Amino acid sequence: MIQYMIRQNWLKYANIVIPFLGPIAFEFSNSVTGEWLNAQKKLNLSTGKIITLLIGVAYIVVMICLLWYDEKKKRYADNLQMQLDELQKRTKVYEHSNETLRILLAYLEDKIKAQIDYLREHGKIDVRDLNINSASANIARIIYKIISDNSTDIKLSVNIYDRTIESGPEYTTMIAHEGHVSQPSAFGVPKVLSPDKSNNRYCEKVILSNKPDYRILLTKEEVAKAFNQSLNKCKYNQYLGIPIRKLGGINIALIEIVAHDKAVIWKTEDEAIQFAADYCETLKEYILLIKRIYEQGEAIARKIGQRGGVQHGKSNVDISTS
Repeated sequence: MIQYMIRQNWLKYANIVIPFLGPIAFEFSNSVTGEWLNAQKKLNLSTGKIITLLIGVAYIVVMICLLWYDEKKKRYADNLQMQLDELQKRTKVYEHSNETLRILLAYLEDKIKAQIDYLREHGKIDVRDLNINSASANIARIIYKIISDNSTDIKLSVNIYDRTIESGPEYTTMIAHEGHVSQPSAFGVPKVLSPDKSNNRYCEKVILSNKPDYRILLTKEEVAKAFNQSLNKCKYNQYLGIPIRKLGGINIALIEIVAHDKAVIWKTEDEAIQFAADYCETLKEYILLIKRIYEQGEAIARKIGQRGGVQHGKSNVDISTS
């Protein structure tokens, strides 16, 4: 460390002294050693001009070395700043994820305590408050706020779909919506999945694929093609679909983020993947946890002779982060 500081101080003074003294030494040597050409118009090196020449060459070489080192130091500082910025960004992501998870778990704890109190008082449980609808509404709100806080004038929507697999036909339902547009007419309306996959909406195709891969569409042309729409009718400029997959390889829900009009949320596919990995993976696991708790609650309700119904719609409980 001491050697590094000494070297830095020496270079600091060299950058000040050499550009000042170098030209003075060259001019002094040049003035006392006569002309560069002799009477025969040949280079005169006999009167000490060789010294002047060496001083000039040394000055040029030293200045090149100093400029090279300054540029190297600048690149090092820029690289260090980039690493620091990335570290701060990652720290912010972790802090945000931890805070979001803390709030969601506190919300879940309150719900479970309420069920315990209800069971003690009535001898039965009502699992309606444990379904994923209210949790999904808040998760959609959280994702919307994350993007809105980091982008200005971005028009987007966050939707969450639930897949119901029971006896009879399968169907999906939009159980959560957050965005700058009003609540879609499809919200809360079960949509039967068609055996002919070509008749299903894009979100339904993603769910039915049972693949966990993110669906990333970064241009309006890509979105229009995927949605089987013309460019003029396509209202979305970007799309990110995040399937929620349970053990066994079945997609049971979908988080959908869409950019409206000409809005651009992600410039590259890597940015979209990084966003999903940083902010949505924890929320996916939370939805799976809620789903599992609800299923267990239904099983308990059946055992004690009462099964609560499932209500679709947004929760009035707001657990979004500030």
